[in-house]
Amino acid sequence: MDARSAALSVLRRVEEDGAYSNLELDRLLKSGRVEERERGLTTKLVYGTLQNRLLLDQVLRGFIRRGYNRLKPAVKNALRMAVYQILMLDSIPDYAAIDAAVSQVRKADRRSAGLANASLRNIAGNRERILKDISEAPAEVRASVPDWIADLYRRSYGEDADKILEMTGTRPPLAVRANTLVNTRAELVEKLAAEGIGSSSAQLGRDSLIIEESELPAGGIDALASFQDGGFIVQDAGAALIGEILDPQPGSAVADLCAAPGGKTTHLSALMDNTGTVLAGDLHENRLELIRENARRLGCTNIEAVKLDAAAAPGEDQQERFDAVLLDAPCSGLGIIRRKPDIRYRVVQEDLAELEKLQSEMLDSADLRLKPGGRMVYSTCTVNPGENGDQVRRFLKRHPDYTVLTERQTSPLEQADCFYMCELKKA
Repeated sequence: MDARSAALSVLRRVEEDGAYSNLELDRLLKSGRVEERERGLTTKLVYGTLQNRLLLDQVLRGFIRRGYNRLKPAVKNALRMAVYQILMLDSIPDYAAIDAAVSQVRKADRRSAGLANASLRNIAGNRERILKDISEAPAEVRASVPDWIADLYRRSYGEDADKILEMTGTRPPLAVRANTLVNTRAELVEKLAAEGIGSSSAQLGRDSLIIEESELPAGGIDALASFQDGGFIVQDAGAALIGEILDPQPGSAVADLCAAPGGKTTHLSALMDNTGTVLAGDLHENRLELIRENARRLGCTNIEAVKLDAAAAPGEDQQERFDAVLLDAPCSGLGIIRRKPDIRYRVVQEDLAELEKLQSEMLDSADLRLKPGGRMVYSTCTVNPGENGDQVRRFLKRHPDYTVLTERQTSPLEQADCFYMCELKKA
């Protein structure tokens, strides 16, 4: 399967079947159906088209003035992908992008082939004017982000918001966290170098590295001996900072209430030198197996994965049991849209209130589990203040026996995704 056919199949599954782009792309690439030399372009076309979809639609509507919204999804995706190549990929000749798109459109809806050919050639002929208009547009237009999401970024990041918004359209760095139960970060650098992989220290996370993704073998991360031997786990540097802020002590009892797939759980285990206990809870049994798989590979033996409803009041045996609690709460995910670009089209503003209610219940449940004098970190991967700082302020009103020790939000300006984290201490 060539890159454009592969990318179109992923885009169709995302739009028509609600598939998640990262999971669908990973599934397709691992299936062996995509030619090896086409894998890189496939990835670029999928993420580039999704990251810029609102902008691409705006450009297309300027040249297809009537009936664009009525076109079949497969036709629109073929057109979007072609316009992305014409405007944003200098390495691909316009004729190649146009001819491939017209062929794809003809297969989906023969009647639209002529429209596709004419509109795409017109767009190619006006490329410089279109790019000039884009460069002068507001940040949310350039970033292809709905206005209400851009407003949340501005509320969270102030004068840095526009720079961060524009970075949502870039490829995030491949960050990994050295598993200190097996090797130090410096030792991992040497192991990776021996496998032909360059790396550098991340700005955040004392055990985090940025890997040169272009140097990975055909099998990707999974093919590296240093990965198979448990030397590291793929984890955003901002996510790694969360475990560092909780700073669980060796021999202590710690609860990770929304733990799957286990990246933060295994970090807590390593920070505790594999001593004490890390209770790793998740509502779904199949996701608990992900935690156990990561724990086995990384050699974490102090993790107990259990089915747990983080929003429900704990039984008596769980009350005030833990020295530290991590609540990495379910959230709108608006801080990771460069990694999962389709999130910006999935999240509905009206759904935020229900999420905030669930997070509030989880915080109250976490309080019941924490010992007096213990510490809790509440974290999300969103930029919505209602799920972040405002959520914490509401919690403090209900629980005045808590004080805030640390509060911060990471961003792409620090080689990280947008993670919110707040460390709270119970009196």
